[in-house]
Amino acid sequence: MEMKHSIGNQIIDVVKVTFYSLPSFINSLAPFILLISGIFLNSNLRNNNEIIIIKQYFSKKEINFTYITIFIFIISIFIANNEFIAKKSYQNYKIKEIELRNNLKIGSPIRNEFHIDGIASIFFKEKKSNSFINVDAIILSDNHFIKSESAKIEQSKKNINIIFYNGERLTLNKIEKSKTKFDKYIHSFNNKNLEEISFDKEHFNTFELLNHNDTEFINHGHNKIIQYFLVIIFTIISVRVLFDYKFRSKINIFYLKIFILLLLSQILNSYLIYLINSKIVLNLNLYYAVMLIFGSSILYYTIRDIR
Repeated sequence: MEMKHSIGNQIIDVVKVTFYSLPSFINSLAPFILLISGIFLNSNLRNNNEIIIIKQYFSKKEINFTYITIFIFIISIFIANNEFIAKKSYQNYKIKEIELRNNLKIGSPIRNEFHIDGIASIFFKEKKSNSFINVDAIILSDNHFIKSESAKIEQSKKNINIIFYNGERLTLNKIEKSKTKFDKYIHSFNNKNLEEISFDKEHFNTFELLNHNDTEFINHGHNKIIQYFLVIIFTIISVRVLFDYKFRSKINIFYLKIFILLLLSQILNSYLIYLINSKIVLNLNLYYAVMLIFGSSILYYTIRDIR
């Protein structure tokens, strides 16, 4: 129930964390987004006979120029997102994710109570910003009983600091039995359950991955290169599909075949990377050869049937 309440209170933080992760998701979904967008736009152009008008009033040179312009624009956006935007956004995502995970592990105020499991319990009258007002606290680990005007909690790596202001502390343990007044009292403790940021593959761009010491990171860099190849192929297909005016009795089946081929290319790519990372008999040269042949075959199959 406490975890559920925590998530409810931090739903805005959850949305922010999700937003930061979107650029990284777009990279892997880009070919699918491009193809589906091309198909839907083509359908709208067909219904309004706009493709026929374009073919009649624009020369082949002008249409090819439009193809190239759209192609360069899409590839430029993908490269910028893949190498710069997604990397920066993912770094922010990991920071916010760790902060959110740690906050959930520490706990959250429920009915004017705040509990850090097995370490401390804080009872307060109200909460303003990041401060608790009129605080009664029990530090379970040291048998401290504290009453203060206000308190706040700070995190530093794996340390948690509870800072009390203007109050009294009663200590009852084997080492000390005392009652003291203070203007400011800081109680620090280490929480081994807190998580720290660890760098993974999405923290690096393609060049950094290829020059990394970890073999899996290097393989992921080569995977990114193949993803560029697949994006280029399906950008060409998507742009051609956008202006496709060839009559087909079963056009939806034709587009479904293209989509299935795209899906198969991604499945094959993922499987080959898995084999390489698992050190099963498959080297990078064979990986590139298989993906280049498969991708080129898809391009030939689809483009030959589109005017």
